[in-house]
Amino acid sequence: MKRNFILTAIATVAVVVAAGICSAFTSVPQKAQLQEQWFEYNGSGDRTQSENYSLLEGTPSSCGGEDEVCAIRAMDNGFEQPDINSALVVEINAAIGNKTESQNVHLQD
Repeated sequence: MKRNFILTAIATVAVVVAAGICSAFTSVPQKAQLQEQWFEYNGSGDRTQSENYSLLEGTPSSCGGEDEVCAIRAMDNGFEQPDINSALVVEINAAIGNKTESQNVHLQD
């Protein structure tokens, strides 16, 4: 009986320690995931890939054009890059195809 109690206590401590270790290694801050930001396209690479964008301070000024992506608005992925989901990919491609800015996509020449 004493042995079962000790084993249960050790198992409980191990679970608590493991949970603490796992929570310490979360890579994306929760607050960053909740912030919608503007990101500037760097002009090269796939315009639907987050690594081709840089975080902008505030909102972008008018990009003035209709040929290429200038900036997009998206959730921050926690690494100061946009979290580009499938709906945003469709919106980016539609803006380029229609040569018309949208709520989340600004274009430039």
